[in-house]
Amino acid sequence: MIFLLLKCMMKNLLILNLLDKEESLKLLQNKLVTVKSWPPASSDLLMQIAESCKGLPLTIVVVAGLLGNTKMESWKKILDGLSSGIVSSTEHCRNTLDLSYKHLPDYLKPCLLYFGAFQEYQEISAKRLLHLWVAEGFVQRYEMKRIQDVAEDFLNGLLRRSLIVVSKQRWDGGVKACRIHDLVREFCLQKAKDEHFLHILKGQNELLGFNEPQYVRRICIFSEAKHFKQSKLYCPRARCLVFNKEEGKICLLDMSCIIHNFKLLRVLDIADIDIGPRFPTEIQFLVQLAFLAIQGSFTLIPQWIAKLSNLETFILTSTEYWGLSFPGTLWNLHKLRNLYIRRVFSGCNLPLENLDSSSVLYELDRLSGVSFPMEVSMEKLMRKFPNIRTLKYTISLQDKIVIPEFLSKLESVSVPNHFGFPRILEFCFPAHLRKLALSGFELSGRNISIIGQLPNLEVLKLMEVEFERDAWELEEGDFSKLRFLTLFSKGIVSWRACDDQFELLQKLVLRSCIQLENMPSCLVSISALEMIEVLDCSENVETLVRKIEEEQENFGNSLRIIIQGTR
Repeated sequence: MIFLLLKCMMKNLLILNLLDKEESLKLLQNKLVTVKSWPPASSDLLMQIAESCKGLPLTIVVVAGLLGNTKMESWKKILDGLSSGIVSSTEHCRNTLDLSYKHLPDYLKPCLLYFGAFQEYQEISAKRLLHLWVAEGFVQRYEMKRIQDVAEDFLNGLLRRSLIVVSKQRWDGGVKACRIHDLVREFCLQKAKDEHFLHILKGQNELLGFNEPQYVRRICIFSEAKHFKQSKLYCPRARCLVFNKEEGKICLLDMSCIIHNFKLLRVLDIADIDIGPRFPTEIQFLVQLAFLAIQGSFTLIPQWIAKLSNLETFILTSTEYWGLSFPGTLWNLHKLRNLYIRRVFSGCNLPLENLDSSSVLYELDRLSGVSFPMEVSMEKLMRKFPNIRTLKYTISLQDKIVIPEFLSKLESVSVPNHFGFPRILEFCFPAHLRKLALSGFELSGRNISIIGQLPNLEVLKLMEVEFERDAWELEEGDFSKLRFLTLFSKGIVSWRACDDQFELLQKLVLRSCIQLENMPSCLVSISALEMIEVLDCSENVETLVRKIEEEQENFGNSLRIIIQGTR
């Protein structure tokens, strides 16, 4: 239902509610946020540009993005490009997109065309997209800037031009996920095909009938694995292969044909298909790989993984529930920036052999889904990735969580407890931490106070937690910079805070708080508060939240309330 509604809304943007001249001009001016004042000579020109958009909202938005990134003295040329004879609204939009594409900087053109590899109306993970751009070589380091930050600048460049839209925002204001309009996607697909940039192959017929493999650089396949094997595609110049299984189809993929026919791959994404218990030995010969996403029931990553010396992003989804281990040669992947392990209940064991003499992963930026063995101190292992920014690891038998201060770039930590029941642990986190997520713990007054005193903490997610005596009593000065708070606790009864706490809080999410009887009185007067989301809580919590909403309105604040699944 949600998908169909979104589809209708996106189509309506194009074909319904055509705007008149005044509405078109107003929308154009509102989207031109980068222009602070309007010279008298620009008014008539802007009206002509608005009229040339034919009342089509998508066209107006794209044109606004184009104008906002073009010097004003060049706007007349844009008007001339829009004023050619057009026979239909769809053609008009395509003409506008073509004009916008021609004005794109060369470094943004492949980034835009890459959106053609995603499905219609798909919500696209910004993190994954940026990893792909980097692996493809679209993004290079610039002066002292991190390559990931440069890639993010590229994404924002497309956003400013209104060629893509944000669908989810990150806690720090960045882009978490984005979408692309279906007409923009169609434009990208056609342009990518014309320029031999990307080919989309769907089903058996298109795979078997594909007749220009010598030109192909990137292939995105929507089909069954057996159809891919039957096709015997030979694409010696291909740099990217993305395989998407048809819905409802689960097949094992024979990797041998990939090795023989796609030897120069930089990107291999077969994460949608379970390839079984054997990690494919053939992959070791794809020495150019920078991005590898793979899924299987294997429990051991082979020693030869170090042969992939260019690997930057490794996404591994394990369907083996209980364990996964890396070899000591993991530490030889000097270019590795992102390592994600998914679905492994107990975490993926980091290697311990030759720990003192092995290399350090200075480039590693994100590490997710690992566990720290009891045989060695966490601090010793963490010295293997001193520049980490995002860390997610699981615990089992440990009695403390200690993140050392020498991880000076660490911003985000996530720790789920998979021991089976909530426990009280010792906590010690670096003062520069900005985001913390804890799941499955019992929180004592002491360790919640330790968290509250973190001077730079902006995001706190407490998932499936319990509190001593079922109460959360905040101390004065706690959480002075907190902006986002998620509280998921079935047992919490009392939650109290001082009048001047949570002054910067913008969003509060309450989930499954079915016994909560009271909430901090300071919430009624926090001017920064924008949203409270209530999921599967009691009617009493809904009543408390409605009182906060009422009091906020009395203070002149507009508070958005979302309530779902009241018990």
